[in-house]
Amino acid sequence: MDKTKNDPDTLVHYRQSVRAGINPTPVPWQRRLRWAPLIDNLLADASWVRIWRALRDAAGDMALVAEMLHVDSSSLRGFKDRATEAAIQFNEKFHDIPHPGRTRNKKGILAAFAAEHRHFLTAPDLSTVMWPGARRRFLAEGLASSPGWSRRAGQC
Repeated sequence: MDKTKNDPDTLVHYRQSVRAGINPTPVPWQRRLRWAPLIDNLLADASWVRIWRALRDAAGDMALVAEMLHVDSSSLRGFKDRATEAAIQFNEKFHDIPHPGRTRNKKGILAAFAAEHRHFLTAPDLSTVMWPGARRRFLAEGLASSPGWSRRAGQC
């Protein structure tokens, strides 16, 4: 559910559906959501949150990302390769964008993905959720028993 595109009446409808045991998620999205584990590949490491944020600001320029993050650009190669493939797979399954095949346009793919998904990738609480130990802390605080908690996804 894209919370930014819902008005109060729609949210009330969702709540009523959930209370009635009806899944308010549109059927096409229910099919796509079976691929939700692909999100894990987009954030394979907690450090990737900072990289995605910088990548958007740098319009895909990895040298500029390295400069912004004060790291050596060679340290970002693993991210670049893995994140490109993760973005391609995500777009293929969630947005029906065909796999481009072998490509050298990693900068373009990453820049477009970072821009398209900027609300998710720059969410203020994403760093907190991704920080090592955060999941254990949330479980210890009892959030796992709260409505909407997904043990499989490890998040609300």
